[in-house]
Amino acid sequence: MIHVPFDPQTLHGEQRDWWKRWSTRADTATRAAIDAHEEGGIIFKAKIWAELREWLFQNVFHGKCAYCEGKVRPQSWGAAEHWRPKKRVSTRRDGVECTLARDGEEHPGYYWLAYEWQNILPVCDTCNAGKAKGTQFPVAGSHAFSPGEGATTGELNRYEQPLLLHPFRGGEYDPGKHIYFDEFGIPHPHPNSEHGRVSIDVFWLDREDLNDDRRKRYEELARVADDAIGVAAKRLETISERIQDYVAPDGVYSQAGKDFIRVYVPRLLDELREQALFD
Repeated sequence: MIHVPFDPQTLHGEQRDWWKRWSTRADTATRAAIDAHEEGGIIFKAKIWAELREWLFQNVFHGKCAYCEGKVRPQSWGAAEHWRPKKRVSTRRDGVECTLARDGEEHPGYYWLAYEWQNILPVCDTCNAGKAKGTQFPVAGSHAFSPGEGATTGELNRYEQPLLLHPFRGGEYDPGKHIYFDEFGIPHPHPNSEHGRVSIDVFWLDREDLNDDRRKRYEELARVADDAIGVAAKRLETISERIQDYVAPDGVYSQAGKDFIRVYVPRLLDELREQALFD
C-alpha cells in the first residue's frame, strides 16, 4: 500500500463534471439509507459504488488494488471495498473473527458511509475476501454505532482512531511510514507501528502468493537496475575521457576543474538516484 494523494477538489473538465454527477447521486442515496435504517431496513444501491470503483481504478489507482498494489485490471473486475464495512463489523480476538456488539446489540455497519467516496476503495478480490479484510475494522478508540457519533469519515477518524491504514491518508498515516518490505518481498511493520502490524494482518499483505509476486518483481527490477548501472558506467567512462583535458596537470585551472568535478559528479549521481526512486 502507498499513499495516494487524491483530492476531488483538484479535478477539472470532464472528470470534475463526472464527479459532481456521481456525488449528487451518492448524497441522495446516503439520505435514503439513513431514512431506511430508521424505518427498519436498507436496500443498498450497489451500482453507485460500483461506478466509483470503476472510475477510481481508471483514474486514480492505475488498475492496481488499493491495498496490496497488485494489478487487478484487466484480469478481474475487482471489488468496491468499504473501508468501514457497510453492513456488519467484526474484529479478531485470539485469531477468531467475532461480530462486533455493544450492550448486546450488533453493530449495524457504517450504512451512512456506504456511498462516501473516502470510504470506497477499488481492491482485488482476495484483499476483499473473508480471509483478508472482509468486515473487519479494528480501532484504538471506541466504535461508533450511528451517525450521531460521527457523521463523516473525518469525524469518525478522530473518535474511533482506526488502526487500519488508508491510501488517501497521508502525513503521519502515510503507509510508507508504517510498512516496509524486505529483500524477499515480505512486509514488516516499522518499529512500534501498531498501524503497520494490524494493517499487514487484516489486509493479509503477507500472503505467500503476494510475497512470490513481489520477489518476481524484484528480479525484474534487479535486471533493469543492472542494465541502467551498466549504461551509466559506460557514460561515465566517456565523460572521464572528455574531461581529461580539464583536469590534467597541463590543463588551465586544473585544480579548480578537479574540485568542480568532485562536487558535481556526486550531485549528479544523487539526482539520478532520486529520479530512479521517485519519478
